[in-house]
Amino acid sequence: MLSPLRLELIGGLQSETGYSLSPSAEEILREFTWIFDVPHKSVFIEPNGWFHKPELDDHSGLVLDTRNVPARVLYVYAKSAAANAGIGIGDELTGNDGQPLTTDEWHDLLDAAPGTVVTIRVTHGATSRVISMTLNPYI
Repeated sequence: MLSPLRLELIGGLQSETGYSLSPSAEEILREFTWIFDVPHKSVFIEPNGWFHKPELDDHSGLVLDTRNVPARVLYVYAKSAAANAGIGIGDELTGNDGQPLTTDEWHDLLDAAPGTVVTIRVTHGATSRVISMTLNPYI
């Protein structure tokens, strides 16, 4: 009899054909340890050390909720590009033209190389402004 198989996502998932999961899917999957109990045809999912940890895999210093439009700032790391640009918790973000961006578009924009200048629209209450921030290697 085989014992249950444990799987923890440490790096990105990619198949031999080159198919890979979106960055947001990888972030969700990484928060859990997947236990495959083959003999009993069962799968158990347990929260692990990544569960509910803020994700900082870009160069902005932002933790965003991109499930709704516009994206909402959940957290800003001190001394990050976002903090230096004056972005705060609760701010709503869109592209510099005011158009909403998808989760993948936010990831691509904020994960550009350090030194890249990113321009976005920040809305706080009734006040809206366009800001530019220079991405930097925060971690």
